[in-house]
Amino acid sequence: MKNIYLILLLFCSIPGWSQNDKVVLVEKFTRTGCGNCPNGALRVQTFIDDYPGQVFGIYVHVAGDPMSFNNDIASEFGSWGTPTYMVDRVLFDGQSLEVVSTANMQNFVLDQLSTSAPLAMNITADYNANTREISGTLTADFADAVSGDMRFLLYVTEETVTGGAAYNQANYYNSVAGSPLEGLGNPIVGYEHKHVLRALPLGYLGLEGSVPASVNAGESITQSFSFTLPQEIDENEVRLIGSVANYGTNAGERALLNSGILDFSDMTLVAVEDPDQLTEQLNIYPNPATDVVRISSPESIGLPRSLEIHDVAGRVVFSTNESLQQDMYIQTNELGKGIFLVLIETDKGRALGKLVVH
Repeated sequence: MKNIYLILLLFCSIPGWSQNDKVVLVEKFTRTGCGNCPNGALRVQTFIDDYPGQVFGIYVHVAGDPMSFNNDIASEFGSWGTPTYMVDRVLFDGQSLEVVSTANMQNFVLDQLSTSAPLAMNITADYNANTREISGTLTADFADAVSGDMRFLLYVTEETVTGGAAYNQANYYNSVAGSPLEGLGNPIVGYEHKHVLRALPLGYLGLEGSVPASVNAGESITQSFSFTLPQEIDENEVRLIGSVANYGTNAGERALLNSGILDFSDMTLVAVEDPDQLTEQLNIYPNPATDVVRISSPESIGLPRSLEIHDVAGRVVFSTNESLQQDMYIQTNELGKGIFLVLIETDKGRALGKLVVH
């Protein structure tokens, strides 16, 4: 069987946003043994749901946790426990540290949502499924003139993580009447950990020298990056978050100016074998799909001779050469969740399409 090598091309940009729209990042310090942490996660998720595309979470699991991210963030910013939070790494009035409590976090998110940003952040990248290498470029488009020590910062999160008994989440709200966590158990077995920080390829305070000390309004500054995704991370759950951050050694000097987001589900799937033959595009609906998908091939390539569905690692997860028509319906509930390449071949050519299964 021929090998299909896949590269995923990533692009992040939010249509309709002006350059001064603010993206708010909430970095939450957490651990599986913290009984208050699932309630804190619900508070953050409320903002994410209420302000789609404007508020995002990054959960830093502290030492001793099975998802621990040991990059000195907690000690650098002085986190005193869990759950605690940073909102755009801003030092807010009346606070001695960027790290704040749950009650203050909620007020400070609203404060940040009301601010404008001096730049818009975009991310482009590609993912090589054979090597699991992600490489790309961060671009900061400055709407305002800015000066100081500024640095590009890149977060890599795994958006949903579950595991064995060590991943069960302590829950002090199991017996709290009216809580969404009531009756879920203490601990919560099979708890889905969200927005788990997995990598900081440019360092937890950003890459030195990556942004000039003085930037004029209208300038665009770029920074390339490359890293290999560890095998234990599910690529379908990967999110990239790029930021420009101020740099300093003291509280109040390290705020994020603005951020941009790129999800794995937004990637464009391309095959690189015989690229000159890959000229036709399939019509796939609904996409994302859950149970059944309709796949329509263009008349220009004739009737299909074979249909294959590949996962992001290039493995064939479905194939058939029987009863093929211009329009076909395929059961997707047996494929599992993820991103897939759909390939149809005829005696005249080849057509491709990306299928997302939720």
